Amino acid sequence: MKLKIGVIGSGEHFSRNIYPTLIENNDFEIVGVLTKKKKFKNLVCFNESNFYKLDLDFVYIASPSKTHSKFVIKSLQKNINVLCEKPFCDNLSEFNMIKKLAIKKNLLIFECFMYRFHPIFDYLKKIIFSKKFGKIKSVNSSFVIPPLDKKNNRYKKKIGGGFFLDLGVYLISLQHYLFDIKIKRNNFYTKTYKNSNKVSLKGNIFLNGKFLSFYNWGVGIDYHNFLEINFEKAFIKVNRFFSKNKLEKSIININSNKKIIFKPIDQFSLMFKDVVKNYKIKKYKVNELNNIEVQLKNILKFKNEF
Repeated sequence: MKLKIGVIGSGEHFSRNIYPTLIENNDFEIVGVLTKKKKFKNLVCFNESNFYKLDLDFVYIASPSKTHSKFVIKSLQKNINVLCEKPFCDNLSEFNMIKKLAIKKNLLIFECFMYRFHPIFDYLKKIIFSKKFGKIKSVNSSFVIPPLDKKNNRYKKKIGGGFFLDLGVYLISLQHYLFDIKIKRNNFYTKTYKNSNKVSLKGNIFLNGKFLSFYNWGVGIDYHNFLEINFEKAFIKVNRFFSKNKLEKSIININSNKKIIFKPIDQFSLMFKDVVKNYKIKKYKVNELNNIEVQLKNILKFKNEF
């Protein structure tokens, strides 16, 4: 029997990336979407009151970030497991309420950083912790997208807009998910560029910890999406590290003479498979809850960016 999932939000990201994966997924049945639209894809649309009358196993929250906490709390109160787009929430007081509720209800809360389920992520993680190429000397990573339609939610401050919360959080997540490092308040420098409405458009982050990290995020002219790691004995670069076309091969370049090719794969599908396989396991629920907490504490150190 398929797990019943409801969707909150009907924006471009869900339409382009999540919806195609979910409708092809044998583990889930989308039973409805909470949206102001009267028609969305082939899904039944609901207002908030009627949406929460549905019998759901999971909810996928893809609404503007300022609404995340509200929908996470309401879903947990209705005994629904929660998958939520990043950032999961933007303050610790709300997260502590969510944490207590998730533990009390014995439910999964999960922040959707899908890139960590791609085989490239595991490959890099093994290299880093095996110290095959020695210690890391420096890291350089960028996630920059072309300008969007000005009606896009990312330009709307009041609903949690801004490109730090959409793109910069991926870079910050590397510190925990890939490198297992906590960011300290005294080891970073940031420079942010904002528009007249004080929405963060782009910026640079410099981290001086166990190794130097240079992170660049925002909206610009050219598309940048890469990760470079400079080890003592090797230089590794991965193009399209965070967001990948599921029809394209993925390539790791090691120095200038070696390429490791990964076959095309849908990292969103891999994420859902991992959730379905493990969501009832206590250790998994505790681990994902801790992941959200560490990520939130890290991004809150950059509060001026959003």
